Amino acid sequence: MAIGWLIFEDLFTVVALVLLPVIASATDTQHVGTTSLLETGVTIGAALGKAVLLIALMLVVGSRALPWVLTRVEGEGSRELFTLAVLATAIGIAFASAEIFDVSLALGAFLAGAVMSESRMRDRAAADILPLTDVFTVLFFVSVGMLLDPAIIASHPKEILVVLAIVVLGKSLAAFVIVVALRR
Repeated sequence: MAIGWLIFEDLFTVVALVLLPVIASATDTQHVGTTSLLETGVTIGAALGKAVLLIALMLVVGSRALPWVLTRVEGEGSRELFTLAVLATAIGIAFASAEIFDVSLALGAFLAGAVMSESRMRDRAAADILPLTDVFTVLFFVSVGMLLDPAIIASHPKEILVVLAIVVLGKSLAAFVIVVALRR
C-alpha cells in the first residue's frame, strides 16, 4: 500500500507540475479580471493535453528510440561517450519538453528518467552517472534555494501558511481516509 501511495503521489506531482504554471499565470495580479473562467479552463485543458501528448510520445517513441540510441553508443566501446550520451539525452529531453510542449524542465527530466529506467541499459547508465548524482543533487538544492525571495515570505505570510496547511494537513487527511476506507 505504501508503494502504491508513493506512486500516486508521484503521478499527482506530475499533474501539479503541469497545472501550477498555468494556474499561476491565470491568477497573476496584473491580469485579474481579464481572464474568464472559460479561458482558464481552456488553458488548463491545453496544458493537460500537451502533457498527455508528451507522455504518450515518450512511452511510444522514447521507449524504442532511447534504447536503440544507447545500444549504438555502447557499441562504440567508450565509457565516456556512453555517459555523455545518457546525460545529453536526459538534458535534451527535458529541454525539448519545455520548449516544444510548454511543460516544466522537471517534468521532462522525470519522463527521461522514467523511459531510461525501463530500458535494458538502465544498470549501466545508473552506474556511469552515479558519481554525477551528488553534483546534480547539490545543484538542484542550490537552485531551488536561490529561487527563495524573503520578501515574498514577508509580503504573503497568509498564502504561504495556507499552502503549507494544505500540503501537511491535506496529505495526512488523504492518507487517513484511504487507510480507513481500505480498513488497514
